[in-house]
Amino acid sequence: MEVAGIETVGAEHQPSLERILRLKPDLVIALDLDPRFYEPISTIAPTVVREFEKIKLSFKDNFRSIAQLLNRQEEAEKVLDRYEEKVSSLRRRLESQPQKPEVSVIYHVGGQFQAPASEAICFQVLNDLNVRIKSVFLNPTEYLPISIESISDYDADVLFIADFDNKPSSYFLQNPLIASLQSAKNQQAYAVGADTWFPYGPLGVDKLLDELSSYLLKDGKN
Repeated sequence: MEVAGIETVGAEHQPSLERILRLKPDLVIALDLDPRFYEPISTIAPTVVREFEKIKLSFKDNFRSIAQLLNRQEEAEKVLDRYEEKVSSLRRRLESQPQKPEVSVIYHVGGQFQAPASEAICFQVLNDLNVRIKSVFLNPTEYLPISIESISDYDADVLFIADFDNKPSSYFLQNPLIASLQSAKNQQAYAVGADTWFPYGPLGVDKLLDELSSYLLKDGKN
């Protein structure tokens, strides 16, 4: 696995200073670090705090900025080049198909539904693939709650429900309001794993591309 050997250093708002100190890092990169932890962590190693609101707009820009911190810009561009090559290949295959489906992605978190913001990484990838995204997602800048009564507003030719609660597809399709959606009637409503559909970097995005190809390509092949 890609994360094998990577040690957890505590929860987002409760980092373990002892674990960080034991690792003897040369650099600490933190996301939305609680200010009270900045001084003790920065005494262990130089510490760069990144704000989620500033990095969420582009996973490519975020990756490049981290590479710049590590002085590995050349390696980062090679990774992004491989992404672009894979996107181009998949985009050509999608565009060669007679049908150009409209796609929706909604999140299921803690038993509630959410509409992703327009800059969500799954939408960044879909845009790179030139896939039609339902227009209701094009302008919102925040993650918005969706009532089950209004879920039909988010129906499309293909509907992905990115589920953070690890529910099976049957859990959603048993709901009559979801079962009545055109996507569900056409067997084009899918419950998908949030670990793949909520990526932050190239490794996660690569898995998302593979999953998209399995759902959107008519032959289902990567």
